[in-house]
Amino acid sequence: MVGLCTLEGGACIAASEADCIPSTMCTKRDWCWPSGGKCIVSPACRDTEYCLEEGRCTFRDGECIATSKEDCRQSKECWDGDHCYLNREEKKCDDESGTRFNSPGLMAGGVAAIILGGLGAVVGGLMLSDATNPERGLDEATRDTETARGVAVLVVGLSVLSAGIPMLVVGRKRVPKKTGTALAPTFTIGPTGGSLSWSF
Repeated sequence: MVGLCTLEGGACIAASEADCIPSTMCTKRDWCWPSGGKCIVSPACRDTEYCLEEGRCTFRDGECIATSKEDCRQSKECWDGDHCYLNREEKKCDDESGTRFNSPGLMAGGVAAIILGGLGAVVGGLMLSDATNPERGLDEATRDTETARGVAVLVVGLSVLSAGIPMLVVGRKRVPKKTGTALAPTFTIGPTGGSLSWSF
C-alpha cells in the first residue's frame, strides 16, 4: 500500500522506484519516489518549468509526467488556454475531450471589464458620497455638478461590470474544437452608460 517492500536491517523500507510505483499511495498521492526509506513526492519535477508551464509535476521512469487534475489546473497552459484536464493515457494535461474554450481572449476581456467596472463603481460611489456630504458646505451649483460626475462614473462602472460578466461566461463556454466559432463582442461606452452587442 505504501511501498515498504524491501527488508533491510530488520525493517521494511522503500528502497527503489520499483517499491514505490506499484503502491496505492503512488496512484492516489504521487508518492512514487524513494527517499529515507519511504515513498515521497519527487522534487525532481515539482519546481521545474515542466510543472509550472505544463502541469507535468511527477517524476516517473526518467521523465516528468502529469498525474493529477490539480497539477493541470494550476499550470500556465490551463490559465492561458484550456489544458486543464488530465489525459491519463498520454500522461499530460490536455483540453477537455473534443471541446475547447469558446474564446480565451473574451475570457480575459471579461475579467478585465469586471475588475475595471468594479473599481469604477466604487470610485463613482465615493464621488457621489463626497458630493452630498453636508460637512463640505458646497453651494448648490457645485454640489449638483459633483453629484452628476459621481453618478456618471458610477453608471459607467456598473455598465462595464455588467458587460464583463457575460463576456466571461460566453468566453468560458466549451464548444466543439472543429466547428465552434468564437463570438465577437462590441462594447460601446457613451455619456450615460454602455452597450454590448455580439457578432457571429
